[in-house]
Amino acid sequence: MQVTGIKRFALDTARRNGLTVRKVGRRCFNYGQDFIDHLLSPKTIQSESPVAGVSFP
Repeated sequence: MQVTGIKRFALDTARRNGLTVRKVGRRCFNYGQDFIDHLLSPKTIQSESPVAGVSFP
């Protein structure tokens, strides 16, 4: 959460929406490439950008 700047609620929502969680012992981790892939997946990209002048592929 510190690296990405997102809060706990946003991370939990991403996990519920398909973000892969890897478990090692008692700890759960999100692999960086899985996080990036989840953010760039078509179902998470909004059709309209919230920032003016920025478009997504």
